[in-house]
Amino acid sequence: MLPFGDGEGVLRILKEDIGKGTPLGRIIGSGAGHVGKVYGVTRVPVVKNQAIPAYDPRSIKGIGITYATSTMGADHTMAMQSPPI
Repeated sequence: MLPFGDGEGVLRILKEDIGKGTPLGRIIGSGAGHVGKVYGVTRVPVVKNQAIPAYDPRSIKGIGITYATSTMGADHTMAMQSPPI
């Protein structure tokens, strides 16, 4: 839809489509898993339809298990908490 690196285009879509609830805005606003389904993309990096954050589950032991078992899916705030003192 936009060429890679088109920051102004992204801002326009945020304001005009997502902000106003157009059909495209509703698709994008529903998350990465939904966008993949609508556009027929079968390999979308999501867990329970939530996009995987910048914290790759392969880098930290157990984070992938937390993503798979948390109620929200790929929730980095659930997986990256410090143990209680």
